[in-house]
Amino acid sequence: MDYRCRECGAVFNIFTDTVWSKTHYDCSTIVMLLRGFAKGVPTKHLTDEMDLAYPSVLKRRHRIQEAVQQGERVGLPGGAPKDGLPDPEVEADEMYQNAGEKIRSAPESG
Repeated sequence: MDYRCRECGAVFNIFTDTVWSKTHYDCSTIVMLLRGFAKGVPTKHLTDEMDLAYPSVLKRRHRIQEAVQQGERVGLPGGAPKDGLPDPEVEADEMYQNAGEKIRSAPESG
């Protein structure tokens, strides 16, 4: 979803000012690419498997690797927090796992 500034007309979305800026990949493709990068899967294997353009994916992979080496928060605007994370342990949220409303059947009357 894109947002347009009423004053200047600039367009923003969740990828603005990130490595994924101006991408045409959907969120699930980005997650699968990041998973592959983190696991060390070769770019050629990822692009063949996902039917993506090799040069584009390789360029983004290199940008992500550079950002990680510089200690930046990859995919988030604003750079890395200066003091690091407040806790040595991090938990993941499952909010997207059951993002849709569950439909339950009505109890049967007897």
